[in-house]
Amino acid sequence: MLCLLLGACSAPCEKSADVLLTLSGDSALLSAATRLSLVLTVNGTPVAQQPAPINGPFAPGTTVLLVPSSAPAESAYTLGVSATLSRDLAIVASASTSFPAASHACNRGTITFSASAPADGSMLDFAQRVDDLAHHDLAKNEDLAHPDLACGASAFDEDGDTIPDSCDVCAANADNPPTDNDGDGVPNACDPAPANPVNQVVLFEPFNAPLSGWTGAMTESSGSLVVGSSGCTNYAQRTTGVGGQVQIQTYVTPTAFNLASAPDFSSVGLYALDNGNMSTGVACLLQIDSMGGTNLIVAQGAVLGDPNFGGGGTRTPQTLPSTDVAVGTTVRLRMTLRNSYFTCDVASATGQLVASKRVTAAMSYANLQPILGTCFAGATYSSLFAVSE
Repeated sequence: MLCLLLGACSAPCEKSADVLLTLSGDSALLSAATRLSLVLTVNGTPVAQQPAPINGPFAPGTTVLLVPSSAPAESAYTLGVSATLSRDLAIVASASTSFPAASHACNRGTITFSASAPADGSMLDFAQRVDDLAHHDLAKNEDLAHPDLACGASAFDEDGDTIPDSCDVCAANADNPPTDNDGDGVPNACDPAPANPVNQVVLFEPFNAPLSGWTGAMTESSGSLVVGSSGCTNYAQRTTGVGGQVQIQTYVTPTAFNLASAPDFSSVGLYALDNGNMSTGVACLLQIDSMGGTNLIVAQGAVLGDPNFGGGGTRTPQTLPSTDVAVGTTVRLRMTLRNSYFTCDVASATGQLVASKRVTAAMSYANLQPILGTCFAGATYSSLFAVSE
C-alpha cells in the first residue's frame, strides 16, 4: 500500500479499496514525534509493498490515506496496522490495531498512541520523555546515561549500545549514535539497503518476556530462546510471517554438537518457510560434518525435508574457521532475500563479517515465517530481528 495523504480529512467517505487511518492519543506524545512508520498486514500476511515513512507534524485527528498499489484479492479482509512514532531515530511510541476492510467499501480505522511502560517492565517517565524529545537529539544519545532517561532507567538494551530497546529503532545492532543515509527511518547498522529509502523494521524479538506467537520445542530463559540438542526435530517457529523480500538476523550460541549421535552432521541455524510450507524455504546453517569440517550451509527448497531436519533442499557449503563453529561462540546469522538471489552472512558477536555466501536463483516468497532450529545440536538464540526489503 502507498500513503498518499497526510492531513486532517473531513471529506465524505467514498467506497473504494482505500483506507483512511486516523491517529489518536495524547497530543503531547503525537506532537513530539517527527516521523510515522507503518507495517500493514492483510489477514495476517504482510503486504508486498509497505508504506514509506511519513513526516509530521502529527496531532490527534491527523489522518493518513492508504491507497493499495493493487486491491487485495479478498473482497473482505482484516487489515492489521503496526505503527511507530519516532524522532531523531529514537522511538517515541508504538501502537497496533486491526479492523475489517473490503475492496469496495468506506474503509476507516483509528490507531491510538498512549504513554505506557515498556514491555520489559521498566517505568517510563512520560513528562520527562516528552521534554527530552523536544529539547535533545536522542540520535546523539544525549541524557541517556542519566537516571531520568526518557526510556526508563532499567530498560533492556539488547545490543549494548546504551540506547534502551524501547527507544532504539535498530535494537539488535549497536549503533550509537545511529546514522540513516537514505532517510527511511531505519539506521544504517540494520538497513539492508542504506542507499534506498524503502525499508521498515517488521520484527524485533529480544526474548526477555514470556513467549507469544511461537510454536515448537523451545524455552525462554534469561533473555534467550533455548532450543534442545537431541535428535533432528528441534525448532522454534514464528506463527506469523515477516514478508517475502526481507532481511532476517539472529545471534546464536551453540551449546552442544552431538556428532556421536548424528548420521552425517550436526548443525544450528536460521530458517524461513514460505507461509509455513515445509517444501518451500531457505536456511543459513552452521554445520560440523562427520569428518570435523566446519561450514556455512546455504539451503533452499525443502530445507526441513527428509532425511533429517535441516538436511533437505539444495545445499551450498562454504568453509568456515573452526573457531566460528564452536560451543560457546556467539555469531550473528543474517539472511537477505530478494527476487533474484539470497545471501547468508556470518559475523562475530560484535558485527565483524566472517563469511558471506550468495546464491543466485529466481524465487518469489509471499510471507516467510522465521524458524530457529538445530539438528543433533543445542543452541541459545539471543534475539530475532527483521527488516522489510
